[in-house]
Amino acid sequence: MAFQREKPAAIGVKAPFPGFLEPALATSIEKVPSGESLDP
Repeated sequence: MAFQREKPAAIGVKAPFPGFLEPALATSIEKVPSGESLDP
């Protein structure tokens, strides 16, 4: 008999699909916002 792994514990909660999701439209800007970079 082969070794059987235990099933991992479920993470999160399953929820029903919300149906229609209204799209979020992009907006045009004149200048790139200044801020800290995520790159080191």
